Amino acid sequence: MLAMRQSLGLIREKEAQERIIARVNARIKSALDNANSNVMIADKDHKVIYLNDAIQQMFNHVESELQQNELPTFNANHILDTHNASLMPYFEQQLSHIESLTTSLEAQFVVAARTFKLVASPIMVEAQRVGTVFEWQDRTDELAAEKEKTRIASENARVKYALDGSSGQVMIADTDFNVIYLNDSLVEMFKVAHKDITQEMPHFNVNAIENNKVDTFFSHFSDKLADIAAQTNSIETEFVIAGRTFTVIISPVNVDGERVGAVLEWQDRTDWLEQEREKIRIAAENARVRYALDSVSGNVMIADKNLNIIYANQALKATMQSAENDIQAHIGQFDAHNLIGFSVEQFYLEP
Repeated sequence: MLAMRQSLGLIREKEAQERIIARVNARIKSALDNANSNVMIADKDHKVIYLNDAIQQMFNHVESELQQNELPTFNANHILDTHNASLMPYFEQQLSHIESLTTSLEAQFVVAARTFKLVASPIMVEAQRVGTVFEWQDRTDELAAEKEKTRIASENARVKYALDGSSGQVMIADTDFNVIYLNDSLVEMFKVAHKDITQEMPHFNVNAIENNKVDTFFSHFSDKLADIAAQTNSIETEFVIAGRTFTVIISPVNVDGERVGAVLEWQDRTDWLEQEREKIRIAAENARVRYALDSVSGNVMIADKNLNIIYANQALKATMQSAENDIQAHIGQFDAHNLIGFSVEQFYLEP
């Protein structure tokens, strides 16, 4: 009776321990079922005995792609109780390695154009391997995003390099009109104009334009920001600061139909306008001189440095027309009505 009592006590104790273990295992399973990580467990014979919800969703998501490209027999709903080696080629190749694991193994492999990262860890009970837990990660979209970021970064670097070396003066602003880029030509333009600009804006600082709003130093834009934000085509604006005239062409920058900023092409037209004014002044002065020469009674001719006639006043034209026949006797091709361009040297018998 005593032996039976002791045996029953041991049985009850074992049952109590098993219930504790079952409760712990249930909590572990519940935690794994709801974990974000993709978890798969195989027994010591490499048979899949557990899949959590996350990994089941992952396999469901990639099933058709795997079937179409490389694994026509793959079935996301028939993974449980199947052998690892029949799941994907990677397991067939690494079976002996996985079986001899004593620490975690991290690997990455590609199947059907999808890239999976895998962490395999042995499950040890009393120094005996009883299975393997696998943590999966489908990195396909992540790697594609990284590749796209690299491509965009490379493209942006080429664009920046081109803009840095461009003779055009370029500024780029984000959607909030914060200046995020100025090329070297624009910085140089502002340095040349710095002395004049600071006469009107003492706080102007070429090095502080970037990372500030475009109207921080150029108040001309302040009442135009709303219109610029709504623009769909390029617009041109002109303003004067301390006697210097600036023209700016503003163009929206869109990526995939979404507004991401604006490009501002600057031009300091001060010197050009001064040259145009000087040309107009000289042209007006020349017109007055020409009018005066046309009105004098003296015969006046003007030749360029190559002695080709570029001007003849009315008196000279009349003289040449009256003497045309006599001149043609010595110069066969002479035409008094087409003096401009005629060489003066041809009037001399001995040049």
